[in-house]
Amino acid sequence: MPTFELILCIIAAVVLSSFLSRFIPKVSTPLVQIALGVLASQLPFFPDTELDPELFMVLFIAPLLYLEAHEIDKGSLLKSLKLSLSLAVGLAIATMVGVGFTLHAAWPVVPLAAALALGAALGPTDAVAVSSLSHEASLSQRQVGVLKGESLFNDASGIVGFQFAIAAAVTGTFEVGEAIGEFFISFFGGAIVGIVLGLAINWLFETVRSLGWETTTTRVLMELFLPFLLYLGAEAIHVSGILSVVAAGLIIRFDRSGVGPNVARTNIVASSVWSVLSFALNGAVFILLGMLLPDAMEASWNDQQISNLTLLATILIVAAVVVGMRFAWVAAMLRITRHEVTRKRRRMTKERWRSAAVMTFGGPKGTITLSLMFTIPYTLADGEWFPMRDELIFIAGGVIVVTLLLANFLLPVVAPRKSTDDSRAITEASIEVLRRTVEELAERVTPDNRRAVMAVIDSYTKRITRLKHRLGAIDPIGFSELQIAALEWEKDYVKGRLAA
Repeated sequence: MPTFELILCIIAAVVLSSFLSRFIPKVSTPLVQIALGVLASQLPFFPDTELDPELFMVLFIAPLLYLEAHEIDKGSLLKSLKLSLSLAVGLAIATMVGVGFTLHAAWPVVPLAAALALGAALGPTDAVAVSSLSHEASLSQRQVGVLKGESLFNDASGIVGFQFAIAAAVTGTFEVGEAIGEFFISFFGGAIVGIVLGLAINWLFETVRSLGWETTTTRVLMELFLPFLLYLGAEAIHVSGILSVVAAGLIIRFDRSGVGPNVARTNIVASSVWSVLSFALNGAVFILLGMLLPDAMEASWNDQQISNLTLLATILIVAAVVVGMRFAWVAAMLRITRHEVTRKRRRMTKERWRSAAVMTFGGPKGTITLSLMFTIPYTLADGEWFPMRDELIFIAGGVIVVTLLLANFLLPVVAPRKSTDDSRAITEASIEVLRRTVEELAERVTPDNRRAVMAVIDSYTKRITRLKHRLGAIDPIGFSELQIAALEWEKDYVKGRLAA
């Protein structure tokens, strides 16, 4: 019963956050939800909660990353794949090393292996926060593609690096060759498993659809089941479940195949279900983060043997290292990356420095970092207490808050919105026009016009997906208004043709 009450309270907090965000538009929804989580943790009737990191990864991160990979603009991702992988792997490893040695040098009481573990946990950016923050500022398609691509791939590198650092801290030994080998097995093994399963899933769903066995209920249930199957299957053979989910999400395409009113309705229902589920899971992630932060930081804050000023100074030092290394890495990659047409390296202009700042502040840390820190064992292999465990969790929590605040208040400054209008609302209106058009066309199908109308319906269902990636385009509001006008005109034209 307490678990059920906790679920209800979290859902209520998510719903409340959606209302509060309308009245404080300058504060991003994730920060509102974190604040609600902190407040909820102090209420006497709100149930206590403990984070099971493995359950958290399966229940929240797997479906959210699957949806993000499935809906990401594949063209933008391919164009920025090298930069995304550089940030996801190269920068994650550099952050692990930089934070580890800096923290150990600034506060020698923290063992180097434990400091490296903190650096590895601070490598991954939060895919949920990146997705939310992309609506708070005017980001180009390339910037959104890079940030989302990074957030899809960097979880695996951070998790593997964290596991190796913790093993070194617990046992006192570390084999570099063995660690590198296991990293490549986990990283590429997870990707291969995801690709193989994704191809098999495509074949299965398309076969079921072609045989006429698909119903809206079975389709939605099977699709919701996929992320958990992919993650647990990959983890069972000791490869990265995160990479498996991401790779499968990128190649699965069964919802874009087939024509007909039943297919259109099924795709629309599935899209609506995922929309509600993703908002609920996104909100629950940040509510949980807010609920866990006070308890995670209270033990260190109340420790009389450690100065609170030392803890705060350490948070600022680590945050400065994380943000500074990210800015330097992004700027270096922009400098050495060749132009797509001229194949020449370009100088760092004011606009390119601004782009580096956007991608720096657009990569905040989040719940994966905190969930990794909670997996730190309480004791070492010899039975001694793990040194500075509470303090490491405190520092991680502080850096998460700092990066989220920087993203919320500095990202709109370096990438201000081009208009005060809500381009996201306009895009949603475009999608609603499409959906109504599909429903009306489906009701007007006859044996004589079936083939032509099915082609139109299929094109509309594909536009619904494409419209979700228009916010980062040049002049997105003007484009969306033009798109709505064109869709209304096309709807009237098709209705006239059908009546004739």
